[in-house]
Amino acid sequence: MPWKQKVAGGFGSQDVIFAGHSSDEAHAKDAIAAAKAEGASFEDFEKEVVWHVYKNFTAPGMQQDHIAKQVASARKLW
Repeated sequence: MPWKQKVAGGFGSQDVIFAGHSSDEAHAKDAIAAAKAEGASFEDFEKEVVWHVYKNFTAPGMQQDHIAKQVASARKLW
């Protein structure tokens, strides 16, 4: 499976938090490892994180803050 398709597995299905739960963290680390193995940069990975949140987190007025927090979580694991 291409790394871009693995990114969604790193998110909680209800809260859309990246690597916030132990099983999600394992999937997040797998997606990151796959991205690195394919030569992706963090910026490439960040785009996929942002896109996933944009599509799945619809709380009015809170999306930008949520995106920033999820990108920060991804950066810590990167």
